[in-house]
Amino acid sequence: MLIDDGHLEGHPVATWYGGIATTLRMGKRFFFQPELLYSQRGTNLRSMAPVGNSQMIRRYGYISMPLLLGLHPFKKMSFLMGAEPGYMIWNREKGIYYSLTYIGVDRRFNVDIDLGLSYQPLPRWTVEVRALVGLVGIYDEWSQTRYSNFKTDQRQGSHYNIQLGLSYDLKTKKQ
Repeated sequence: MLIDDGHLEGHPVATWYGGIATTLRMGKRFFFQPELLYSQRGTNLRSMAPVGNSQMIRRYGYISMPLLLGLHPFKKMSFLMGAEPGYMIWNREKGIYYSLTYIGVDRRFNVDIDLGLSYQPLPRWTVEVRALVGLVGIYDEWSQTRYSNFKTDQRQGSHYNIQLGLSYDLKTKKQ
């Protein structure tokens, strides 16, 4: 996204998610974990221009369905990796920017890549930390000339998040 004579640069934001999940064991150490979640996503955009101080905070609410593969190397710890398709149900922005470089969000469907680590500090309770990186830009980039704005062929605004989750297992596990 072009701002004056510099560029906006994306920075990760901390967000959260909640929902339901199930775990399907695939042997002793591997598992498949489909989920249905409500999650917040977004990015902080900061200007790289030498003059001015443009900054914009974008937040999005999604209904998503992560499809995760997991590795359970230790008794209380797991590694997660997979794709997270989602549908945006709301978006908000706030901040200061000096040039209009896009107009609204025009892509509601998105796919992110998840990498995560989960830890079970107490029986039936799990804490997860995930990094989410968007594969697809969710709005069109706009460029400016002296007389008008025009849409380019570039897509901008991919997610760049670190998420924290806390879950409680309702079913009793026998091990």
